[in-house]
Amino acid sequence: MDYMHQEAEKHKLQGNIFFKREQYEEAIKEYTTAIIKDSGNIVYFTNRALCYIRLKKFEEAINDCQKAIEIDKFSLKGNYLLGQAITESSNSPARLAEAIQVLKIAYDQSIKQGKDSNEIGKAILKARNKKYEVESSRKVFENCDLMDYLTNLMEQDRKRQIEKIQSDSSKSEEDIKNEIEYINYDQNQKLKTLKNTFSKADPFQKDREEPPDFLYGKIHFNIMNDPVITPSGITYDRSELLEHFDKIGHFDPLTRKEITEKDLIPNRALKEAIEDFLNYNGWAIDS
Repeated sequence: MDYMHQEAEKHKLQGNIFFKREQYEEAIKEYTTAIIKDSGNIVYFTNRALCYIRLKKFEEAINDCQKAIEIDKFSLKGNYLLGQAITESSNSPARLAEAIQVLKIAYDQSIKQGKDSNEIGKAILKARNKKYEVESSRKVFENCDLMDYLTNLMEQDRKRQIEKIQSDSSKSEEDIKNEIEYINYDQNQKLKTLKNTFSKADPFQKDREEPPDFLYGKIHFNIMNDPVITPSGITYDRSELLEHFDKIGHFDPLTRKEITEKDLIPNRALKEAIEDFLNYNGWAIDS
């Protein structure tokens, strides 16, 4: 181990001490010094990124995570923190889609490395939920602007028709009155139809499709994030089953047969079905 790396490690350790004390600014200074002395160590960047997240300095955190991923594109911590920082700081559907993608990389790495994936799974659901809410809100605003525009056009048309009738000297007062009444009736019906059309297009007014039962886990009964199949042929959510192994024992909760994490097989078809459902029904993430 060369001298510069040894010095960098000393500053990292001091940064860790400050971090545990929640002295994040001081920790950042130590990690920064460590990076100056050894810019190829991914841990220094991810440690500093976490400090920035705790301080809600998300752009700085994103920059550090991107540098970490440049060193190792499959970095579990780098991708996880990047997804968190983007989710917390962005209201862009495209950026939130990016957050979901990097969080999925982190999730896959946690499975490969045998580490707890539960918190990463929750982060994926949070990013998906925010993406859905942002897209729905934007759709509502777009619909409102368009409806206002079309309503104004219809009101202008109403006014023009009435003025044309009123300026026709060949018509009697009774005829003018009757025709104006018809114009108002006709325009009001058109406005009613327009409002009904936009109401049906409002994502918050649509009838919500209830999630099918097979999307739910059999332990906590939440929509699954990572469905896996046991040797008995039963599908569970991976994080729920690992929690069961840790707290209760290494056996199938329903059949009681002994199993380990190595026995679990990803249910890819069901995972695709869940993702497809949530893409169109993001509200269901919290159900």
